[in-house]
Amino acid sequence: MLLQIISLLGLLSITYFPAYIWMYQRWSSADSYYSHGFLIPLVVAYLIFVRRGEIRKAVVSSEISGLGIFIAGILIHLISRWLQVGFISGFSLILVILGISLYLWGKPVTRLMLFPFLFTGFMIPLPLVVIANLSLRLKLFATEASIRLIKKAGFQAIARGSTVIMPHSSLTVGDPCSGLRSLISLLALGALFAYFIKTTPLKKTLIFLSSIPIAIISNVLRISSMCAVAEIYGEKTALGIYHDISGVLLFAVAFILLLSVGRVLSGRRK
Repeated sequence: MLLQIISLLGLLSITYFPAYIWMYQRWSSADSYYSHGFLIPLVVAYLIFVRRGEIRKAVVSSEISGLGIFIAGILIHLISRWLQVGFISGFSLILVILGISLYLWGKPVTRLMLFPFLFTGFMIPLPLVVIANLSLRLKLFATEASIRLIKKAGFQAIARGSTVIMPHSSLTVGDPCSGLRSLISLLALGALFAYFIKTTPLKKTLIFLSSIPIAIISNVLRISSMCAVAEIYGEKTALGIYHDISGVLLFAVAFILLLSVGRVLSGRRK
């Protein structure tokens, strides 16, 4: 099986080389929302590695339906390359891998590797137009929610687009601070966490989906705190060291909240 996997990886590398180049460019671009893309193949390899014992013991068979899925994936890839739609071309790779696995090794093996295969979807960047639209909606929501929060804390503030205006300062919520980057990353982390936690499929789904409100709430808390720091200590402080520190704290808070949700839903208590 190892020799087959190595050979298939070589063939896929040649077939999907243009898609890999497109993904690499998106991962490494300035202000990328998918800088975590470099880590996904390593995580996938690890996920398969930890289940290697089960995979070896699984009954190997062949599903003819896998050949159809493989052909469909290749056709989608070729059409996507012709139309220059990198997003669809990237996602067709998942179909191709699933098809190969079903055809060569059957359902038992494919079932064991299904999550790692699907997890590769987190390394495939969304179209730029989708990113721009989501980012705009998120930063406008974050601006409005942050204003409501800091008003409750006793600050005066109004919104002008995505700019928070206060008596002695103002902060503009730009695309990098929209929360979309942390949302995408936390969804991947939430998927991993839900996969490893021992609970029912429904609760695993709820844990994964909880990543969305957690990422949004954490970002609102970050922006609100930055507004407060800007008003008390000045914009330079808020946009300087506090901006960097709060970015780390944002993900730490989000991770703690995700762990808390998982602990509650799985019924685990300290």
